[in-house]
Amino acid sequence: MPRHMGINRAYVSGEIEKTPEEKQKELDEKMKKFLEKGGKVEKLAPGAAYNLGSMEKSGKPHWTDRELKDQAKKKTAE
Repeated sequence: MPRHMGINRAYVSGEIEKTPEEKQKELDEKMKKFLEKGGKVEKLAPGAAYNLGSMEKSGKPHWTDRELKDQAKKKTAE
């Protein structure tokens, strides 16, 4: 092994990060359990949440509800 190559090792304590496939499999299992319990998934119209705020000092969101809905319409038109 050349001198400049490192050892392929996770140098953090705790769990080793999962691959995207493993994460998706886990999410699919959780969704299946949720639906088996009687949970429902409903599609909502795009727009801002009722209590939308901002993490900035002003507390005002970057976009208005109208702007968000217009952006959604443009994406569906494409």
